[in-house]
Amino acid sequence: MLGASAHIGRVFGPSDEVPGFAEAAVISNSLWASGFGRGPAILGRKLQLDNDPYTIVGVLPPGFRHPGATVTDVEIWVTAGFKADPYQESSLTQSIREADVAKLGGVFAG
Repeated sequence: MLGASAHIGRVFGPSDEVPGFAEAAVISNSLWASGFGRGPAILGRKLQLDNDPYTIVGVLPPGFRHPGATVTDVEIWVTAGFKADPYQESSLTQSIREADVAKLGGVFAG
């Protein structure tokens, strides 16, 4: 993760590249201190961000900052998105679409 190692726990790795929603979160050392009192039981603790559940898997070392020029106060890192289509088409949807085309006699307006 941007070349950093975890102060406690771990950073993201291959185990976080799973189909569907990945719930791992890594937090900054300052959030660990201010929000959790540097409690040793931080790993495995649950967070909710935008109604999505995350599990803290690591704390970054003191002084670690996001390298972006305008982004300096990132406190929580999560993996970026889905590896699979979250809106997979069901066979029922496909069957309905094929039936609709059949009703049109295979002719499309457009």
